[in-house]
Amino acid sequence: AALKDHDFVRRSQELVHSGKDYFYSQMDALGVEYVRSESSFVLINLRRDVDTVVDTLAKDHDVWVANAKQRWGMDTFIRVTAGLPEENEAFVEAFKKVLVKS
Repeated sequence: AALKDHDFVRRSQELVHSGKDYFYSQMDALGVEYVRSESSFVLINLRRDVDTVVDTLAKDHDVWVANAKQRWGMDTFIRVTAGLPEENEAFVEAFKKVLVKS
């Protein structure tokens, strides 16, 4: 039913595109490398092992990202899915704090 609702599909696509654009601008401002995507997620290269960053985001900030090391053998990447604006902002704020610590 959702796919037949063209307004819903359009709004969902716009939400994903704006979320990814937000991630791109924030990573650019932080000087963090990322991979642009045609999907709903962005791969972010931390240039270090990601296990601690993924664990700290989850445990200390209740922010969940995918560990690309475990999924695809990309040891220095996390996968972040674009969500609602407030979810994207929560990720970026937590990410900034974790970057400073690690």
